[in-house]
Amino acid sequence: MGSLGRKVLVILICTWVISNIFLICIPEKAAGPIILPIATISLVQTNQTADVSPGATGIVIFDGTVSCVFNSATTAIVSLEATDTWNSAIVTPSALEFSSTNPGAKTFQVSVKAPLYTSHNVVGQMIVTGMVVMYPSTLIGTVQPSDGVTGRIDIAQFYGFSLRCNQTYIESYPDSEVIFDVSIQNIGNGWDTLSICLKDCDHLINRGFRTFLSTDTIDIYEIDTHVVNIQIIVPDHVTSKNEVFSFAVEVTSEGCKMNDESTKISIATQSELLTFVIVEKPKEYDNDDYGYTENEKDSTKSTSFLPGFEAINIFIGILIVILLSRRLTNNSRKRLRKIK
Repeated sequence: MGSLGRKVLVILICTWVISNIFLICIPEKAAGPIILPIATISLVQTNQTADVSPGATGIVIFDGTVSCVFNSATTAIVSLEATDTWNSAIVTPSALEFSSTNPGAKTFQVSVKAPLYTSHNVVGQMIVTGMVVMYPSTLIGTVQPSDGVTGRIDIAQFYGFSLRCNQTYIESYPDSEVIFDVSIQNIGNGWDTLSICLKDCDHLINRGFRTFLSTDTIDIYEIDTHVVNIQIIVPDHVTSKNEVFSFAVEVTSEGCKMNDESTKISIATQSELLTFVIVEKPKEYDNDDYGYTENEKDSTKSTSFLPGFEAINIFIGILIVILLSRRLTNNSRKRLRKIK
């Protein structure tokens, strides 16, 4: 082998030794291409229902998971953010770390608070979005889905109403009618059906009273108010003065009864006590006697003038005025003559 061949052989051997030393010194994982992290967000529940009845919190919780594909020689940080219809969403935790020692999927929660008394017809929404960054560099990866994941928030219906009567005590008399106006307002957060009935009326019916309700069922929207009339016909044979009669009007939420929601509202059934008292019947006037009672007629007869006497008085008054006028005129003339 010539000198040239030996030189080539030495160069090849040195090249092989150096390349092996380089492969040994550089970690195997660093030899691959740079992989940008890819994070995936998902929700365990995509629909929740908020209880916004009196005394409730209105809070719903969504559970979610995040998984990430990244270069095992680096660390990936996924930041989460949530928005909702009422600007109340809170993400816990708001940042998740993925590394070679902890690469598995991680969980998070989003709490959303719907305001109390929110209408049952409202549908809320919550959206979770994220961003992933690779460390020690600041390269930004991608998050799937790109526009985030969405959760729906329904509003549970609760039932309630207020019952009010401006006048719960009325005075009446035999052979008349008593009318109570009962105002009912729906204070639930949705449409409801209310049933109305009269309670403890047997003692009235047994004595000849008649009772009437303008309606025994009303369909009423939230916040709306409806007035129910209660009419009591008092018989003419009731003669006891200052006798008191009481009964009750009772209102029941049919929606509450049907959905068994009585534990979620303050009023499922309510009664109002109504009372009327029988007083002395007003005296009826006799039209033939010009509306006077017997005593008034007697006193009127003793002090009135005879028929036609009013015209005589007028005539005499006019005559006196004429005579006085003439006398004054004559006196004036006499004074004028004396002056001349």
